Amino acid sequence: MKTFTRMAAQGDFIIFSINEMPKNVERIDAKNGRITVAHSETGHDHVAVLERPDSVQAFKETGTKDVDLYKMFLLVKDPTPIEHLRSFDTA
Repeated sequence: MKTFTRMAAQGDFIIFSINEMPKNVERIDAKNGRITVAHSETGHDHVAVLERPDSVQAFKETGTKDVDLYKMFLLVKDPTPIEHLRSFDTA
């Protein structure tokens, strides 16, 4: 597993560190121990896999509809893997 402290990219999304959580956010609930962080062009999600229920908390700007979700905020308390849910390699 690769780790980062400031910025990282994986295919369809980029992650970077911020100093403070914005005030105008609402929580996104995890589903089945996962938080979808990006939808892939190939139809397979990129997900944060939670090893503990609150190891990562996800937030979106207040009032943002899921279909318009292009920016989210993660409060990461423990190292957390991001997995691309697909059964094949496109390389």
